[in-house]
Amino acid sequence: MGGGLTSIGNDCLFMTGSHVAHDVKINNKVIIANCGAVAGHCVIEDDVIIGGLSGIHQFVRMGVVQLSVQLRW
Repeated sequence: MGGGLTSIGNDCLFMTGSHVAHDVKINNKVIIANCGAVAGHCVIEDDVIIGGLSGIHQFVRMGVVQLSVQLRW
């Protein structure tokens, strides 16, 4: 990647306030929840879920992940 090109695959969901910076490659079926952010030069592989208020540091490559949430009763 480089040169300011950001590419986004198919069937992605970007919720309110999410942000994708420059030079990012986002593959297919990626979900970025509310206020999630991806910094520059990252690669986000297929089926990744980035939780709300999460930040992904620059130059990071993310594979398939599972989002776990702490429940409070």
